[in-house]
Formats: sequence, C-alpha cells, structure tokens
Amino acid sequence: MRSGVPQPATPTPFFLESAASVTAASRELIDRHLRKLRRVEDVEADFLAYARDWVGQGSAHPEHFALVRQIATEGSRMPAAVIDEWQRTGPRAVRSDLARRLREIADAGLLDIAAGAEMAAARHLSLLVGGVMLETYFGALPMGADETDEYVRGAVWAFLKLHGVPGGGGDE
Repeated sequence: MRSGVPQPATPTPFFLESAASVTAASRELIDRHLRKLRRVEDVEADFLAYARDWVGQGSAHPEHFALVRQIATEGSRMPAAVIDEWQRTGPRAVRSDLARRLREIADAGLLDIAAGAEMAAARHLSLLVGGVMLETYFGALPMGADETDEYVRGAVWAFLKLHGVPGGGGDE
C-alpha cells in the first residue's frame, strides 16, 4: 500500500485486455504497411502511410488511451508489477514486432540498421511518430489534420535521415 491507498496485486483484466487489443491493432498496422517494404521502391511513402495510420490509433482506441493518460499521471503510485505487465503486453510487444520488421527491411537493403540495433531503431521510430500522442496528451487534446500530417512527415523524414539508404525513397 502506497500513500494510504490500497493497490491491486495484479493488473486488472480490462487494463490488460485493452493493452492486448491495441497491441493486436498495432501489429496489424506494422504487418500491413511494413511487410510490403521488402518489395517496393518508395520507402518514404510506405513509412508515411504507416505513420499516418499509427497516429490514428488514439481516436480508434479512446478508452485505451484514457488508461494510458492515467498511467502517465498515476504510474508512480501503481505497483511496479502492473506497469511491467502493461509494458510487456503492450509497448514492448509492439516495439519487438516493429524491430523484427525493421530488421527484415534492413536485410532487404532498404534501411541502414546495424546488426543488433533494430530495437533502437524501433524506439526511434516509435518516439518520433508517437510524438503526436504526446503533443495531444494521448488523444485528449485535438490536433488538426494539417498539423498532424506535418508532424508525421517530419517524424518519417527524421527516421529516414537516421536509417535511410541512398536511393531508398526517403533520401530526397
């Protein structure tokens, strides 16, 4: 018990079900957009499509991101096991899938990611694109379509500047 408030011993089922649901949707986005990158010329266009759909998850899963806002504000009072299970079920699982897909794209010669650095690349992409979620406080504040698109374009540009390869479609 911290701060005189009883804490749950394990994560609540809804909390984990919500994380698992958004993880499944995130994995589908990764697969739909980044699987085809092994066979295309315009890496930037495919990453832009992925990033645009990625930032749309806030409005697609508003209840989940309301929970994320609670984690952001109340996390210090939650048991570490709860936060760890949420991370394992949600963000870490998604980053792991993203890292695997980025490794495949790098192995196809469309990204420059050193062997063993795919998790760092996944964090870079997640942080750059996920900045929209931070700017909107996980969907609580509106961001116009033009501003969102500008943010997404900047995030993809920065990622490809860091990990793109000459002639890979994100080099202009």
